[in-house]
Amino acid sequence: PIPPRRLRDVLLTRVNVALVASMGIYTLVSSFYLQSQIEQFQLLFGDVVARRISTIFNLAFPIGGFCASFPVSQLLQHTGEHLYWTVAFVFFNVFSALCMMPFRWAQVSAALLFGPMRCLQWASYFQFLANEERYPAELTGRVLGSNNVAVAVVGDGVPYLLAYLASSSWGTS
Repeated sequence: PIPPRRLRDVLLTRVNVALVASMGIYTLVSSFYLQSQIEQFQLLFGDVVARRISTIFNLAFPIGGFCASFPVSQLLQHTGEHLYWTVAFVFFNVFSALCMMPFRWAQVSAALLFGPMRCLQWASYFQFLANEERYPAELTGRVLGSNNVAVAVVGDGVPYLLAYLASSSWGTS
């Protein structure tokens, strides 16, 4: 199919709306994890173990993301979008399941998986947006900018909105 040529039409395609929604949810979960992981670890395991797991995370996040960039690059170059999105979906769900388990091994595994998962998710997103059959070359930059703003509002703005609503007198009579 021929992609639409107007920015509004491209942004409102079902595929693009689904892409932005999924990335927004992914960013929301990731932001929550980044902002609350030390507190979660302290509640589950106490201060000493929490600091250890947090240190593991602080090292594993950048190192894991960097190391994952090589196999992720190969995955994106040699497979179709259905396969790389499936792998990203599986990684994200495994990470989410590990985060919900109250075991030290699960939390360490989630900390180790976060960097590679994030690398794969964002690389898949940018690879998908680079497809000129779906996004016209002359609109790619504007679509990318608009999508990133929407992802940031959902992923990073919703926690602030919820905190405001929870701490204000909103909804009371």
